[in-house]
Amino acid sequence: MRVFITGARGQLGCALIASAPAGCVVHPVDVDECDLADASAIVALLREVSPKLVINAAVYTAVDRAESDEEAARAINAKAVATLASVHDGKLVHVSTDFVFDGMSSRAYLPDDSRNPLSAYGRTKTEGEDHLRDSDILVRTAWVYTAGGSNFVRTMLRLMAAKPALDVVADQIGAPTWAPGLGVTIWGLVEKQASGTFHHSDAGVASR
Repeated sequence: MRVFITGARGQLGCALIASAPAGCVVHPVDVDECDLADASAIVALLREVSPKLVINAAVYTAVDRAESDEEAARAINAKAVATLASVHDGKLVHVSTDFVFDGMSSRAYLPDDSRNPLSAYGRTKTEGEDHLRDSDILVRTAWVYTAGGSNFVRTMLRLMAAKPALDVVADQIGAPTWAPGLGVTIWGLVEKQASGTFHHSDAGVASR
């Protein structure tokens, strides 16, 4: 089975490639191979590869920068999803975020809870979700990390080595989620020929 994976050099993209089941011919792409802000580039590459499955692990992750450049975030988080869904006839797996919710719930969010994004990043990710078809898979996750990836933990370690004190938000609570575990979950959903919306995070909670 040919599988087209976007965001291939990201934490999740690397995990998906490493855990791909036997029989999968993976075609990994990142921004150097395909600029997802360019719809024509997406169309050309999909027609060339002709995959049976597309896993969209690419994302515009600069949450703060998205507030001043929402269109740049929308190009990757929403418009690219629309292109993938309209051009690819097979199943599309799209990875989204807890930022589609407002964070006011006193319990873990369920897949069918109402969305209420409060940020530009959250709004563009919500728009991306709306382009999926009934046969596709939507997987929402949060606080993804790997030992060698670019993530909050590594940023804090770097800053703590360079500064005597740091200011960090104290009101964000979440579940740090190991990218390889998320990758295994996604492949499991594909194997079961699932469709619909799913949430995946690791057990436990932590503050920033």
